[in-house]
Amino acid sequence: MAGGMALWLVSFAGVGFVVVPGVYRALGFDVFDLQPQDKATFTLACQVAETVVSLSLVRLLTVKAMDEAPADGSTTRDLFVFSPRVGPSLIIHHVVCSRV
Repeated sequence: MAGGMALWLVSFAGVGFVVVPGVYRALGFDVFDLQPQDKATFTLACQVAETVVSLSLVRLLTVKAMDEAPADGSTTRDLFVFSPRVGPSLIIHHVVCSRV
């Protein structure tokens, strides 16, 4: 868990401080001399890139747990499932206890 959070933090900072500004510089923009409207576009580009990277990391880090999640007779295998019949705590308990 701590490793995943550290990886997310590094990716978040890397995208916001290195990747997106680097792309802007490669396109010929000076990120320190942007007009207010261009700053808004830059911020939006950062947010979109960080969201895509963050969701990709979450998917990558949870894919193993998704494979281990119980199917409970359903056609989908979600890690966090809420069903009035089964309840989320039973499913999460089964996933955690099956690793012990």
